[in-house]
Amino acid sequence: MSTTLTIGHGNVYVANRTPLKALRTIRSIQADSWGVNEGMNLMRLLPRLSGYRVTVGALGRTRNDKRGTWDTPILTKKRLSPLGSIAIQASETVQPERIAPERWITGSLFQHAVGPVAHLNVHPNAAIRGHGTDVARVREYAEFMATLNRLTRWLQAEDFAVVITGDVNYREDWANVEWDPYRLFRLRKMDHADQGLDVVAWDRRKLELVRKRVIPAGSRTGADHPWIIT
Repeated sequence: MSTTLTIGHGNVYVANRTPLKALRTIRSIQADSWGVNEGMNLMRLLPRLSGYRVTVGALGRTRNDKRGTWDTPILTKKRLSPLGSIAIQASETVQPERIAPERWITGSLFQHAVGPVAHLNVHPNAAIRGHGTDVARVREYAEFMATLNRLTRWLQAEDFAVVITGDVNYREDWANVEWDPYRLFRLRKMDHADQGLDVVAWDRRKLELVRKRVIPAGSRTGADHPWIIT
């Protein structure tokens, strides 16, 4: 088994008209574990990815939400022994529901040559810049980050090398507020590679990852976000 851990992340785009292109791109990269955002129109295609298992949590898609846990699936190589999975609802639905539905944290736990790894995939609320927690969607964003921080801290205490992927809907050059995900990374001693709103972060005490590649948004993936491979 390789001692090199490769992590990929891509927001596939909920309105992606060419999901097969996104699938072929994921297949071509062959990352050990891959975090998908807005995976709703890709879910029925993911079983075509031979050699991968799909983690979406026990609930699958929730009845009262257009995204649910289908928003944050994870693909992990089957050759990596599974150690469990995680599905946590980290924020509630608030208005406007289009940008602030209920949001989940999905986790794939697996054994790698580097040791036990916990890959957490996230996609918290959008449109929070310039607002405080008096705005409902920002309040839920802050709750999401508090939950993510507690979960990461617990996994690190259990000796997992934690990796976080996701469209965090936050830029590093914005104000350093309590719910800033980059503040969370510093607190949990994690390095990161980002591209716009998208990020891959990892526990620097256990992993030495670097950003190897960025796939631009556009025709190769049908997505409206760039993808990151570390």
